[in-house]
Amino acid sequence: MILSRHMVFALSVVLSLALHGAFLVFAPRIEIFQRNVNQSILEYYSVRLTEDGAIMAANEETRRTESGKEGDSQGLVSRPGKVQDLIARGKEETNTGSSPQNTPTEVSHLTERVASDTIHREHDLQPDELAMKSVDAKILEISQETARKEVQVARRLVRPSPSRILEDGEYPTLRTPRNSEEDKPLRLEIQPSPFTAQDQIVKQTETPPSPETLAPPPPAPDQVMPRNALAQETQQARTENPHSLLDNLVDIKLTAYVPEKNSHGYFQLKIAPKENESIEILPKDVTFIIDASGSITQSKLNVTRRGVQAAVTLLHPEDRFNIIVFREAPIPFKPELAPATEETKTAAIAFLENLQAKGETDVYNAINPVISGSPRPGIPSLLVVISDGRATVGIRDARAIINGITAENNLRNSIFAYGGGETVNRYLMDLLAYRNKGESHVTAKIADIEKDLPAFFQNISDPLLVNIKTDYASIEENSVFPEIVPDFYKGRIVTVYGRFDPAKDSEFVMRLAGAAQDRSKELVFRANLRKAATGKQAIAKQWAFQKAYAIIGQISRDGERPELMNQLKELKQKYGVSTSYDQ
Repeated sequence: MILSRHMVFALSVVLSLALHGAFLVFAPRIEIFQRNVNQSILEYYSVRLTEDGAIMAANEETRRTESGKEGDSQGLVSRPGKVQDLIARGKEETNTGSSPQNTPTEVSHLTERVASDTIHREHDLQPDELAMKSVDAKILEISQETARKEVQVARRLVRPSPSRILEDGEYPTLRTPRNSEEDKPLRLEIQPSPFTAQDQIVKQTETPPSPETLAPPPPAPDQVMPRNALAQETQQARTENPHSLLDNLVDIKLTAYVPEKNSHGYFQLKIAPKENESIEILPKDVTFIIDASGSITQSKLNVTRRGVQAAVTLLHPEDRFNIIVFREAPIPFKPELAPATEETKTAAIAFLENLQAKGETDVYNAINPVISGSPRPGIPSLLVVISDGRATVGIRDARAIINGITAENNLRNSIFAYGGGETVNRYLMDLLAYRNKGESHVTAKIADIEKDLPAFFQNISDPLLVNIKTDYASIEENSVFPEIVPDFYKGRIVTVYGRFDPAKDSEFVMRLAGAAQDRSKELVFRANLRKAATGKQAIAKQWAFQKAYAIIGQISRDGERPELMNQLKELKQKYGVSTSYDQ
């Protein structure tokens, strides 16, 4: 066994040596790289250094000729010389001979001939004015909804254009597509007057700015229009145009407060309809949702019933309404909303007579069927929920009721919550109204419900503008509260609180837009925060209170997240705002 291993090793060594030897013998004859040389232009030279230091060189053809004559294939036959001489002779041989490329040619009058020669081009290099205008006209018409909000442009009393690309040969203009020959683009332009410090406070009880201050600059002589013609054209524009302005229909008061040695300032903006202006009152859809369960005592239900009956009499003929009485299940007055005729209102008052307090309370199922439908476009839909907010059957968790109804409603309906007495679940009633662009109210004394409830409804009985959207230009939107501005009602002031940076936010610009039936209305308010009326510390505290309300609304949706709880804690420490989470 040992001998066989030695024998295998020896044979391996011998075989390896034999292979290496064979490789060394045949290696010179193995061509590893193929020469890629054009043999037709290649000349071979043989060079040999003689004993006297001269260089003997000859090309291959000469060598073969000389070798053939003398019979010496081993010798190198040529004239002596140097390598430089050999290279120089090669260059001389290469340049010998005449060629059209090497022969210079003179062309007579070449410059004149080139200048006179006309080059025919497919495209003219000169700019075409008409083509340039067409290129400039290829722009987008941007509608109000998709416009860049930070770009401020002068407003015109014209129809908002749709979002589309202009056709070939069409130029941009302020108009909507024509529906008929009479529907022509409006030519009237109304320039808004610049705002001054006097324009910031225009309350009816205060001294209004002088007419000279509010008057726009005089037009050019060729633009002067007779007063009667101007009034007629303005009235025609307001009648035909579905997009109108609110500048002359509302009072705006801006108040600013900047604490000493503070990097932030605070502002309060109050918007209210003008008392002496004729503003169109919108029709409305109202649903009274009345809790008649056993948790409502009979005496409390009786004054509530009389309060609702008084509110029904306040409905306008163009309104629609319904009444839902709920306990374990809702009981409607009508299958659907009915016109507020005198006959229908009388029937509704009779429907509420002899109402008995009994049974359990299912708040969620009383409200949810009402908000499942879609309101009429541009028409406010109001839900007036009259309850103590204490569910005993169905969904009983207040947070689940608020989140479920808010998600289903999606801001289509405004929910107003009203309660009376000391047993009202204020958490549910407040947040249910707050998150659905409404308002809540609790009357402390049960006996006062009969007069307080109609007064509460009176504040929202004359709607002016719905589906409000706001933009505050450079002011951060997450620092303005309430985040969702409620609908406008006659006699009801909308108050907005915000925070700004005095170093960079000197100019305040707010754009407010909404709908009134088939018309779009907007308001653009400009003011200088540094020249605004000076407020007090209460503005900062009210801003903090509104922010706390927004945070609590977010907590009701997302839960007690640490970052939200820390924000409430900071508001309490800095502004002294206390909430139920401080307990």
